[in-house]
Amino acid sequence: MKRFQKDCIGDIVSIADLTLSPAGGLAAFVTHRPNVEKDGYDCFLHTMNTETGEIEQLTFTGSESSFCFIDGGDALLFPGLREQKDRDRVQNGEELTAFYRLPLAGGEARELFRLPLSVGKVCAMADNRLLLVAKHDLSRPDLTGLEGEALQKALEGIRAERDYEVCDERPYRADGAGYINKTRTRLYVYDMASGALEAVTEPHFAVTAFCVSQDGRTVYYAGESYSVAQTFDEGLYAYAAADNATHELCRPGLQVGGVAEAGGRVWFTTMNSTFDTDIWSVPRTGGHGTLELAVEEDLGFQNSGDACRGGGTAFAGHGDYLYFVKSDRHGAHLFRMASGGAPERLSDEHVWVNHFAVEPSGRVLCAGLPAFGMMEVFAVENGKSAVLTHLNDATMQKYELVRPQYLPFDSRDGVDLDGWVMLPPEAEQGKVPVILLIHGGPRGQYQGTLSFDAQVMASGGYAVIFCNPRGSSSRSRAFADINGRYGTVDFDDLMDFVDAALKAYPQLDGDRLGVTGASYGGYMTNWMIGHTDRFKAGVAQCSISNWITMYGCCDIPWFVETTQGGTPWSNYDALWRSSPLQYADRVKTPTLFLQYMADYRCPMDQAIQMYAALQSFGVETRMVLFEGDSHVMIMRGKPSHRIRRHTEMMGWFDKHLK
Repeated sequence: MKRFQKDCIGDIVSIADLTLSPAGGLAAFVTHRPNVEKDGYDCFLHTMNTETGEIEQLTFTGSESSFCFIDGGDALLFPGLREQKDRDRVQNGEELTAFYRLPLAGGEARELFRLPLSVGKVCAMADNRLLLVAKHDLSRPDLTGLEGEALQKALEGIRAERDYEVCDERPYRADGAGYINKTRTRLYVYDMASGALEAVTEPHFAVTAFCVSQDGRTVYYAGESYSVAQTFDEGLYAYAAADNATHELCRPGLQVGGVAEAGGRVWFTTMNSTFDTDIWSVPRTGGHGTLELAVEEDLGFQNSGDACRGGGTAFAGHGDYLYFVKSDRHGAHLFRMASGGAPERLSDEHVWVNHFAVEPSGRVLCAGLPAFGMMEVFAVENGKSAVLTHLNDATMQKYELVRPQYLPFDSRDGVDLDGWVMLPPEAEQGKVPVILLIHGGPRGQYQGTLSFDAQVMASGGYAVIFCNPRGSSSRSRAFADINGRYGTVDFDDLMDFVDAALKAYPQLDGDRLGVTGASYGGYMTNWMIGHTDRFKAGVAQCSISNWITMYGCCDIPWFVETTQGGTPWSNYDALWRSSPLQYADRVKTPTLFLQYMADYRCPMDQAIQMYAALQSFGVETRMVLFEGDSHVMIMRGKPSHRIRRHTEMMGWFDKHLK
């Protein structure tokens, strides 16, 4: 068996948008796979027999990433631009999406209709209707009805603005989406029989979550209308397609992250400025005083890893039950609940659920990770799980993968914490260097699942250790809340874990310690090298170094004020106290900075400032900037960039720890 190396990412298949056919017996999904030769990603549509798990690949162009069943389950409909002339028109400034029908009985995909919209997602409704999710740009001129010279003049005006980004709103950019000033996510309903297109939301309304009712006739959605600044004082609405009418159900006044309909009620999640998440419900008719809090606890995040590129439905209704994914200390599990009841866990400890689809029988098909493995589809029924697909079996059998070993430990003040240790094969011959891996968030979490980053490090002869310090999710809100305390208890927990790992595993060489992490993990890397000399090498990825200059630049408008307890004007000392840049004059650790130039979550200036400081103090340092990649480069960046990232990281550790 081969060791897992940086260029092995092309062997990994991820699954997205698992969806059941209304005819039964069949499901469809999208696979994502890095294409190292094309330096991009291939996306294909597949169907799966829900009993046998037998899979058939339906498309081969590599560009189909959204779909829905139509014609009672006899065909799939997907949006795209398959013709070069259409792609040229869009490149020239037009808005256009073509929709293709793919018969499941056999035959080629053929264009069914096209619309002058930039559609990213399509959902089936009743009565031959479709819900379309489109990007709407308020700054664009209306091209409706324009032809000939008038159209060309309008397109020239659009092209003339391409070199400029005008900002007069907040937020004005979003990580992974670029500059979003004057853009909105907008909903439309299209009648395939008549060709009628109806706008569900008005132009200034920003949709944050939506679903189609179980009977397919109503769209429930959340969001707000704004013209200068998004306040996240959102409302929940119902749109009846038959009469093109909308009414407000309630105003939770918080950011809504998921919407579902079940048991005569509409369920939704909210997140406040401190990132606490709750589940609420309201009758389908709405009304004042009818809002009920269903679940008030830390729902957690599914996984802080790089093994799931695809996503799908993780919050949905079926019959009288709401189904949702919730994490605990050791996994991400499937739950269901009825109105007035308590959440009931359905999945077992052998799977980590990413998203799901509920069959009429109550059996649930889930896409996610086996206890230690890559993404597959599995069935959950009667508290048991059974893997149906084997998309990644060949890859799992091809490589020698290192399993994490669970290491619980106590912090210095008596809090029980979770950690894991991965020992490379070299540990059988003697002591090995160690890399401490720190997750993002801080409300991320590790769960001992497969991590490609950790596998590359272990394949390079390193012991990899990681844990969930205070600030991590999936335990309690008190455990997760370190706002205003970054670099205090979390730093202590991480250092206590290092000591616990060194004590439990004599194969670990405490004189050859490295540290790395991305986002909050990058912040903590910067913090740790300024507060201890125990690490002989550091790699700070998409990091934070200065909360003063971070203010107003992060794409989450309230992030700095919430997490650090104020603004540069209201609480300057607190922001500077928790800024790693303040302690740069203490750093002795050779440190590499990896920064993604289109990262708007932790902007590029954060790495540049820390890099410049270490340079000025004579610390060995290096910075590599990746053109065009965003904060989530680890999962969605160009394959060549992902490989170069590992080359830089492993080269740095090899130089200083071996």
